[in-house]
Amino acid sequence: MRKPNRKRGGFTLIEVIAATVLLVITASGFMAMTATNVKLLVKENRMERSNYELSSRACSGQGEPAGETLTVIFNTDDGRSKDVEEIFEKYSVSEAWGDMENSMDFYRHGLR
Repeated sequence: MRKPNRKRGGFTLIEVIAATVLLVITASGFMAMTATNVKLLVKENRMERSNYELSSRACSGQGEPAGETLTVIFNTDDGRSKDVEEIFEKYSVSEAWGDMENSMDFYRHGLR
């Protein structure tokens, strides 16, 4: 007759439950982190598309005047010719979606 083997390998029920609890806590942390990253990626993608749209609108001449002027003066050193001046008008395009707004300022060569 054999003696019962008290030294058999394996884990106790308490050890298995503790390991399972740790695994669930770790997995839920990774899942929460992944969900947050997905939200940030969606927001970043939306912002990037908005930047391309605003850039396209600015290049096509759309935009509202912002009421500001940038004047660039080119001085000549010889004193005989008149200084050259270029005027740039500031314009702004904006876009709102959901709880966010994106805007872009740009300058157009003004005529004076």
